[in-house]
Amino acid sequence: MDEMKLLNYLKGELSEEEALQVEAWYEDAPENRKMLEQLYYTIFVGERLAAMQSVDVENSLVRLKAAIKQRERVAKKSRFVGWKRYTAPLAAFLTGIILTIGFSYLALNKTSNYIVATTAGQRAQFILPDGSKVWLNSSTQLAYKSSLWSRERQVDLTGEAYFEVARDEHAPFIVNSKNIKTQVLGTKFNVRARAAEEKVVATLLKGSIQVNLPRKDSDGFILKPGQILNVNTETFQAELIESPSARDVLLWIRGKLSFEQATFGDMVRCLEQHFDVHFDFKDEQLKTERFTCEFHTDDDINNILSILALTKRFQYKVEGKQVYLSAVK
Repeated sequence: MDEMKLLNYLKGELSEEEALQVEAWYEDAPENRKMLEQLYYTIFVGERLAAMQSVDVENSLVRLKAAIKQRERVAKKSRFVGWKRYTAPLAAFLTGIILTIGFSYLALNKTSNYIVATTAGQRAQFILPDGSKVWLNSSTQLAYKSSLWSRERQVDLTGEAYFEVARDEHAPFIVNSKNIKTQVLGTKFNVRARAAEEKVVATLLKGSIQVNLPRKDSDGFILKPGQILNVNTETFQAELIESPSARDVLLWIRGKLSFEQATFGDMVRCLEQHFDVHFDFKDEQLKTERFTCEFHTDDDINNILSILALTKRFQYKVEGKQVYLSAVK
């Protein structure tokens, strides 16, 4: 479906026949429904979240329901003309009242989701509906959730992301990752929560964040710029580190991979995410070997391995996307 036609549908600028065509397309497949709803959310809702905080939600909802019922009564007088438009959730998007109060009945009654993801080797930058900027590392998924029943701005993160959060003292921004909540008002920070790693690492670059753990004996940790909090997601034990080089965590944004006394086991997990390969250790002790090095994300995995192999601590063999590592005898 042409995006301009979808946009005009959401604005209520299509003819009756064209609108029915869009509605038939909308009902045809779940991905079509998701596409239209996310388009609406991106175009209209993101621009109106701030305005909605000053709206009398209860009275607005009463007026909206009354308007929908009135339209339904009018629609029943005709044989078929647009009945779906007044009963389907997207119908609410098109009324003038909705553009006045800034939201639809659907949005009032459930959380709106905005989901983005990267695959192995990809990085992405985008702006959330609230104006916050986000950079996603490879193999990362982020879901932005917003609801009128809560002033909180929440995201669910799997992978690694750097945030520059738009400040809003009345709407805290919360990153959920592996049962750990990182809460901010307006700041710059990085969160790493790889699915394959039993840890969440929060690095603060500017402002202040509070990291809350699912432990009754923990009041959480309030970080200052330059601090790194490393949380074990199995035991929820945490280590707070002062780092003079905290900004190095953002090397991945500039296309660099930097390791300082990193274990080989940690390194290969990072390389797997960036180069879409899988490592197989023939000798487990290799995982504890430590390296200090820096590479570019656009380097070839074979070049990286050949350089590391010059240390004479391991040898490797590449078969397709499988990399076999063994100790040098």
